[in-house]
This record gives sequence, structure tokens and C-alpha cells, in this order.
Amino acid sequence: MSDWYATHSSVPAALSGLDQEQPDGGYFAGGTPADLKVAIQNGTMPQSRLDNMVHRILRAVAAVGLFANPVVTGSIDIAGDAAIAQTAEEQGAVLLKNFGQLPLDGTQRQNIAVIGMHADVGVLSGGGSAQVMPIGGAAIDTPAPNPPGWGSVIWDPSSPLNAIRAKAIGSTVTFNDGSDLTSAAALARASDVAIVFVTVWESEGMDLPDLNLTGNQDALVSAVAAVNPHTIVVIESAAPWSCRGSTT
Repeated sequence: MSDWYATHSSVPAALSGLDQEQPDGGYFAGGTPADLKVAIQNGTMPQSRLDNMVHRILRAVAAVGLFANPVVTGSIDIAGDAAIAQTAEEQGAVLLKNFGQLPLDGTQRQNIAVIGMHADVGVLSGGGSAQVMPIGGAAIDTPAPNPPGWGSVIWDPSSPLNAIRAKAIGSTVTFNDGSDLTSAAALARASDVAIVFVTVWESEGMDLPDLNLTGNQDALVSAVAAVNPHTIVVIESAAPWSCRGSTT
């Protein structure tokens, strides 16, 4: 099976071993003189190759039991699936202690600054094939940039700010969206701990020029780290990133 829109010929692709074109039949069944039906009719491609393509597809369907046990749709175990996903995330996470900076003591009374775009409402989701629409809808749904120019930029409705407030019992947790560096730095200076959330949305169908954060987020990290030695940076992205100016 091809990747989506990765097929660039009909007969050559089929004779090289491709059985299925996805997501549609632009080359294999596009109604042009080069598609497979015409190629078989005029002898450009042997009928035996088409038979082999069908055989290989149906063999896979039979091997997994779909003929004997067709898929039956039913209700989704939302709570059970969420618990499995959370367990997988927790087991795959690595906590960096940073010379005792982490983990934070939730029982200690302190002023905590939570800084960064949308950290009050949700967590950034991946783009393209990594995008899964959350149950109940997205916290934020905006058009994707161009490229790739399709899909949406989604924030899942899981608020870091609310989660921190629930854990930091007795502490004062204040939010700043980070759009204004002066006010963000002022809040960080007046706080015992500053937690900066930065995001980089990514998807197939696009390239990234470097490992710098987008927008003013590099400057935001630098401004906060410059005034508060107890700065924690949370990066929401699908790849490694370099936070210039931050050593915490």
C-alpha cells in the first residue's frame, strides 16, 4: 500500500509490487489511458499481475480473520482508554531533576508563575496523522499554517494551569500568557518558581528551518530565566528543541 499521494505512476508502480494506491485511485483507477484497466485491456500489464494484487490483499484480510469475524462497531470505553494512555505516558516519561529543582514539592507554600501561550486551557496536539480529536472537542481549534495548509492546530482540553493548582495545595499559582515579555518577566521576578510552557506545532507536509522556538518564545524563556533562577521550561513539540538563554 502506498503512502498518501505517494504514487506517481500506474503500470510501473504495479509491476514493481504496489498492490494498493491510497487515498484514492488517481493513477490506478483515474480513468486515464494510463490507468490499470486500460493497461490490462491493451496488454501493457498482464491480467496475472492484477490477480496477484487482489490475491495478496484478500490473503491479508483473511489472515487476520476479517471475513470470519467482521468488525462490529460499538461504544468506546473512554475512561479505560484514557487510563491506558496515561499509564503509557507516565511509564515513558523521564523526570529531569536539574540539581534538585525537580520534582516540585506540592505541599510547600510558594508563589508559582505559569507562563506561556494557552497553558491555561490545554496542551498542544500533533499535526497531520498525529492529530486525534479529543473526546468532547478541542479547547482551541485554529487553521493550520501553510505549509502544510490542511488540518487544524488543536489544543487538547487538559489545562496545565489547573493541574498545577490541584497539585500545589496552599500555593499561589498565577498565569501569564507570555505575549508581553515585560509583564511575564515581572511575574517571574515576583515568584518563587517560574514554569514556562513553549509550543512548536509540527506535521508531515512541512519542514522546519532550525531548532529555535517560533514566535517570541526564545525571548520569553530568556527573559524569565534572567530574573528567576528557579525556571522550568516545558516544551510541547514532536522534536528536540533548543531554548536559547535558558540553563534550567
